[in-house]
Amino acid sequence: MNPIERIFTTILTVMFGLFGAIVRGILGAPATAVRKLTAPLSIDRARTPEIIDLRHQVLRQGRPRASAHFEGDNEDATRHWAVRQSGQIIGIATVLGRPFPQGDGPRWQLRGMAVHPEHQGRGVGKALLSAIEVEVGEPMWCNARTSAASFYERQGWQRRGETFDIPDVGPHIRMIRDPQAGAIDVQG
Repeated sequence: MNPIERIFTTILTVMFGLFGAIVRGILGAPATAVRKLTAPLSIDRARTPEIIDLRHQVLRQGRPRASAHFEGDNEDATRHWAVRQSGQIIGIATVLGRPFPQGDGPRWQLRGMAVHPEHQGRGVGKALLSAIEVEVGEPMWCNARTSAASFYERQGWQRRGETFDIPDVGPHIRMIRDPQAGAIDVQG
């Protein structure tokens, strides 16, 4: 084979190899996406550094990263949870020892609950809340964003008081949940 034929053969081999890789990638992408979406969820305890990225992305987007660190994150009684799928954290929540601010009520505050935008509406938040309620085993309260209040209501939480504004975050409503008061809605 002369040098020109060798160059031509090499170019064709590289091009066919590249074309084959592209076709395999395109054909394999839907299967990879399905595997990611159907991979089992695991819900377990997490450490503060593990949850900050998702908390910042979902709850403090556009604000300094430091705003994703909450008072009480590192207290002894504070517990963090993470929902993991295929090794990635896709949901988070924190429970702190904080008395209900409107008089007699729960002593545990649910705070910083977030689900990655690509996984919202798929039952991740519902599964996370259920796991937390089982582990905490006591009534809890939260300052829910008004945009998320209906989600909490479907899970058995009840509104308490009037809507109020958290500066630089937006409108919220206090809600409470007593796990002894009834089962979580399996439809929501």
